[in-house]
Order: sequence, then C-alpha cells, then structure tokens
Amino acid sequence: MELQLKKEIISNTVILDESVINQEEVGELTIPDTLPDVVKILDMYVTCLLKSKEAESGRTVVKGVFQTAVIYVSDDDNIYKADLPLPFSVTVNMQDVSENCEISAMINILNSDAVISNSRKIIVRVNYCTNIKTFNKEEIDVACAVDDESVFQLCDNFEMNYFSEYTEKTFVISDDVDAELENGCSFEILGAEYKLLSSGYYVSGNRLIIQGCAEAKLLILSSDDVCPKELVKHFDFSQIIDIDNMNTVSDISVNLMLNGCYCDINSYVSDKPSLNVELHAVAQCIVFRNRTLSVLSDAYSVNGALELNREEHILVSGTDKTDVSCEFCERFDNISNIKEIVSAKIKVIDIAEENSKTKLKCMLIGYGFDGNLVPQSIRYSFSVMTDDRLVSNSAYSAEIQNIELFGNEIIFEGEINVISEKLKQLIFENITDAKLEICDVQNNAPSVVLYRYKPSDTIWNIAKKYLSSSEIIRDINEIEDETQIEEGRMILIPKV
Repeated sequence: MELQLKKEIISNTVILDESVINQEEVGELTIPDTLPDVVKILDMYVTCLLKSKEAESGRTVVKGVFQTAVIYVSDDDNIYKADLPLPFSVTVNMQDVSENCEISAMINILNSDAVISNSRKIIVRVNYCTNIKTFNKEEIDVACAVDDESVFQLCDNFEMNYFSEYTEKTFVISDDVDAELENGCSFEILGAEYKLLSSGYYVSGNRLIIQGCAEAKLLILSSDDVCPKELVKHFDFSQIIDIDNMNTVSDISVNLMLNGCYCDINSYVSDKPSLNVELHAVAQCIVFRNRTLSVLSDAYSVNGALELNREEHILVSGTDKTDVSCEFCERFDNISNIKEIVSAKIKVIDIAEENSKTKLKCMLIGYGFDGNLVPQSIRYSFSVMTDDRLVSNSAYSAEIQNIELFGNEIIFEGEINVISEKLKQLIFENITDAKLEICDVQNNAPSVVLYRYKPSDTIWNIAKKYLSSSEIIRDINEIEDETQIEEGRMILIPKV
C-alpha cells in the first residue's frame, strides 16, 4: 500500500560542473607597412573581451578575444605600438549539460610575453586561466510527514542554507580624463591597463547595491615629448540588482570581472586634450537562501512492515573565500644605466609548492630611458615565498608600491594578493516515498527500552520512535521540565 507524503518544495540550483582550465594562446604579429622595423620590445599590454558563453548538449563553450598591444623600439630609437587581436575559445565536455543551463565564466590573465621573430614579426603569447561553472535549476520535494495517523513518525528540524539562484548584470564605468598636455598638442595612446581595486555590497530592501573602485593606467606619447607619460584614473562605481524575497537571503557571493576596455581621444574642447575611458564590467551573483523545515527522518508502523525509499541530495550551502597576501622588496644592478623609469609592473609566471610552502615565480617588466634618452627595457626575475599553501588556479594580482633608482641599483617593493574560493556542500537525505505491507504479525519491539538521552532528543520524538506515549514516559521517569534533562541520563521507555 502506497502511503501519501506531505511535502514542501525547495527551488534549488545545482552546480553540474566546475572546471578550471589553464590555456595559452600564441599569435604572430606582423608589423604594418606604415611602421618601422622592430629592434627591441619594451612592454606588452593585454585586455580581455568575453564575447559569448553557450551551453550546448554535452558541453559548454566560452569565446572571446585578447586585445594585445606591443610597445617596441625601432632603429631610430623612437617608440611605436603594434596591435594584435588574439581570439580564444574554451570548451568543457560535460554529459549532463543542456541548452537550458546557465554559465558563469571568469577569465584571469596569468602572464603574457612578446618575442621578436624577425624585424617585421613578433610572436605574442598570453597564458590565462578560465573558471567555468555550469548551473541547472531543480525542484526538490521535501517529505515533511506521512499522511497516515496510524504511522509513528520521527521528524527533525532541518535548517537548509542552499544556492537558490544565479544572476548576472553587465554595466559600464565611463569618464573623461584630462591628458594634462599643452593646448593644441596631439598625442597617441600607447597602452592601457585596467583593474578592479576594491568592491563591496550591502542590502537595502529587495535591492543588492554593489559598490567599488576601478583603476585605469594610460600610457600616452605626445607630439612634444620624447618620453611617454603615465596617466592614472580612478573610477568609483555603484550598481543595483533587484532580488526577490530578500528577507530569506542568508548570504550573497559577488564576483566582478572587467569585460572589455575602451579608450578614445575626445575632440578637443577649448583646445584642451582629453580622453574618454570606458570600462565594461560584469557582476556575477550567487544567492543563498535559508529555510527551516520539519523533515521526516524515519517512521514505524504496528500494522506491518514499512518501507521507506531515500534519496541523497548535495546542496551548495555557501562559499569559503581565502585571501592571502605577501609583500616583497628586491634590488638589482642597473646594467642599462637607466636614468628615468617610465613603466614597471609585476607578472606572476608560475606558482609551485615547495616544502609545504608556496613559491611564486615573478618577473619585473618595464622600461625607461638612459642619459641619452634611448629607451631601455627592464627584465628581472625573482621569487616570493609564502607560508600558506595556495592553489595554482587561484586568481592573483601583483602590485608595485614603489620603485626608484638608488646609485647603480633599481629598488622596488610591492605586494601579491591571491584569492581562492571554495564552495561548501550540505548533504541532505530525503524520503521520496513510503510503502506499507500490512501483516498479522504483531510488532516484536521490546516491552521496555532503556535509552540514553541526547541533547537533540525530545520526549515526543522518543515516544514516536519506540511506540510509546509522551505522558507515560514523563510519569515513569518523573520528568516535569523536559528542558532540564541532563545529557546522558538513562530513561525508561515502556511500549504502549
């Protein structure tokens, strides 16, 4: 005989797959006929544009392009720029993925490099990490009770913190930047770097307000200068995302990614040169909700054998974020006799575990000018050790806090931040259906049970489990206040 179960529905989001893939894209940049030959490479700038992400039958595909700009010196000792768009595609095979799935994709550029092939060709390389998560909605029918008064039921109050929805919002951060040049002076944008400095969020009503700060570093060369100048612009931004039933939200995980960066020279206003900088960003939000249910955990019947079928669910219940930072200070010989440093940045080349610690292999890359205003490149390799074990696919960023010339040495200091995120899981066992096989055999449970009381017990649940009565248990054991029962106390439970 099939017994009816009283159920409540939970709308859960399942993570079908989470993949972290490291790839490398290599391209050949041919110098345009309008530019002179390459003698020395000074620097390379890379920005990422995520074009599409699609869930297909059995796989997910993420496509985009890296906009690369190589800064080089020709035989006339002048600085030039050559661009190369480098398309990329990341494919993950997953049997359960369908067209209805949602996808989140986070692209992190790990490092990049440019090498001269000949005077008219440059080999460009970009190493990057792609974190892809594939989501699917599911409805879980949670059994709360058996709809039959003859069945003794054991119910537990179960607190569920579960991944309820995933939402994305794209937005634009835009502003004008004063080039700080002489009136009527023309200039060229050699390179640009963009990054998110900080972000945070708070809840107001049914709205999630995301706030943060971004930074753009622009390298420009004016017609009146031999040396390029670096302009730094900070952008404060705020975005609003509407979320239903915010009262049930227990936690929100927010990730921000820059997706496309554009910089154009404005038409001159009152002969004042300026730039328009536009950053395209994506806010990725995972919403967790909290719900407490009375969940059916077991049941018994004196009328026969009761068969309960169970199903195990794995719910994503939250995220654990680890943020590790390590500082460094290095010095090396100024063999190129550089008198002025124009640009310098840190690239993390590799992360490796060494003697239960983590070794980050880094490189200082940049350039400056010697006493004769001839451009000179800077290349210096070094390593940073941290006591924490870091994951190689974590997102990391390196920042130079100070760099200066001291005698015949270059001294620099900075900080590396590594952020890793791990999803927490909750295993939940649910009764899917109940069948009762009625028989004439009397239940052979013992007439008296000696039971050791646990903190999670209640007299009502114990009575149901052992086919007894709450009143009888209280009378025999002289229990007046159930909340005063000591843990481990032995209780007599007679069968009714």
